[in-house]
Amino acid sequence: MEADKEDKVQLVLDGLSIENESFPCIYVTGADKVFVTTASDSSLSVTDEFEKDESTDTSTDGVIYSKKDLVLNGTATLRIYSTDIGVVCKDDLKVTGGTYVITAKSKCMEANDSIAIADGTFTLRSEEHTSE
Repeated sequence: MEADKEDKVQLVLDGLSIENESFPCIYVTGADKVFVTTASDSSLSVTDEFEKDESTDTSTDGVIYSKKDLVLNGTATLRIYSTDIGVVCKDDLKVTGGTYVITAKSKCMEANDSIAIADGTFTLRSEEHTSE
């Protein structure tokens, strides 16, 4: 997804299920801020080794991969399965609500600038660490 650098974008996941082999299910390259909102239970998964985005020379490594500010929220469950990282944000990552079940080979969540959690329920499983 690419939007103008001033745009705020909201993606509403309402019973969505995406399974990719080697590329992020949600890939944000441009926007001011992106909100991913779970309206009903949804799932995202990448089942094989991640491929590089040749057009931007970006090594994608997360099921949700955002180069811009990212906010996760909602009232339902988002299940993420990754052969590398669950959620990658190259800016600020905020979680303001929702339930997240993330299973990742590496990290469950990663951000360059900050991770801020105001609310939510989390079940995180990775080879590096497991917590509930």
